[in-house]
Amino acid sequence: MQKVMITCPFTGLEFEAIEFADGSIIATNKITGEDMRIGFNPSCNRYMIDKRYIQHVPMVTMEECAEFLEVSKPRISKLVKDGRLQAVKPSAALYITRDSMLDYRRHQKELTEKGNDGGIS
Repeated sequence: MQKVMITCPFTGLEFEAIEFADGSIIATNKITGEDMRIGFNPSCNRYMIDKRYIQHVPMVTMEECAEFLEVSKPRISKLVKDGRLQAVKPSAALYITRDSMLDYRRHQKELTEKGNDGGIS
């Protein structure tokens, strides 16, 4: 068992993983936080990825999220840092999951309706 850097064949992004003697690896899904065990088939020299690991997760850019929530980009960064928005940063750009953006907006609307603006500026 050893730590290795793997390049994703789909995105070209590098990520850290643990490689086992049989060639299989364990890596952490940056969106869900789930550890993924990815098997290796030596007969065809390919990795076998469970389809649940590569499901599509709709994402928006920081700019799109800020516009939708009507807040500044620094506010989006703070919300991500505080764990109130779920995001990944595969390169220089930050991408927010659409579901977390919609959940945050729904939560802020509920607070506003109760007479508390929740400090969304």
